[in-house]
Amino acid sequence: MKRTVWLVLLAAPLVAQKRDQMLEMQRDIGLLQDQLKTIEKAQSDKFAAIEKLLAQAINNQVGITGSLAKLDQAMAAQQKALNAPVAALGSKVDEMSSEFGGVRTTVAEISAQMRKMQTQMTDLSNAIKVLQAPPAAPSLDPNSPPPGMTSDAVYQEAMRAKAAGQFDLAAQRFNEFLRFYGTTELAPNAQFYLGEIAYNREQFEDAVAAFDAAVEKYPENNKTLDAMYMKGLALIKIDKRDAAGAEFRALVKRAPSSEQAAKARDQLKRLAPAAPARKKK
Repeated sequence: MKRTVWLVLLAAPLVAQKRDQMLEMQRDIGLLQDQLKTIEKAQSDKFAAIEKLLAQAINNQVGITGSLAKLDQAMAAQQKALNAPVAALGSKVDEMSSEFGGVRTTVAEISAQMRKMQTQMTDLSNAIKVLQAPPAAPSLDPNSPPPGMTSDAVYQEAMRAKAAGQFDLAAQRFNEFLRFYGTTELAPNAQFYLGEIAYNREQFEDAVAAFDAAVEKYPENNKTLDAMYMKGLALIKIDKRDAAGAEFRALVKRAPSSEQAAKARDQLKRLAPAAPARKKK
């Protein structure tokens, strides 16, 4: 029984010390928050002093975290050392285990709070760095993408809008992609999809122009044959059958064994004038 009391008395100052350190840390954070409010109105020369205070607070927190880890290890070792003699004490074992469990729970809660404070202090430090950083100068090149824009984001947004039937938005995003990323690998796809959108909206003259641009600007790509075939279909829609036939024949000549060439031959058969009926004698 005396040994149990001695262990509880030994752990109590450590917990009290830990709580004092936590209170001190909370006071430091409160001071930092007040200083941050002052930063918003103060001159830029106060930033250096605030960073120094943050560094000191972080160093203090690191020391506290190390102390907490050592305390937890010490208590775990003490509990392990007590397991053998306590086994013979019967009901007193449960009582002492509960006491140590309560202490360990308290330590765990304090550790969690300290980790949360560390995260908050990191956020404060990042906020100061953002305040210190000068704003990025706007781009003067009209052909440069706006800050934060990426080719992948614009292309994926255009594809999602096209799949959802939002053709206005899709066309806008594909045009933006071609404006800023017209020399990238996906540029032929974007040009082809502009023609496909126009075709689906029955804007056949715009479709012809878009498919023709896909062939002329990007003559060797995975959409070239599709663009030639779709251009022929769009020419049929605006009753330019001769031009459509020429486009289909060019496709067959370019890639005679392709799937698109097979479809182009079918279209040529449909475009062929019907033979006059023979008169019966």
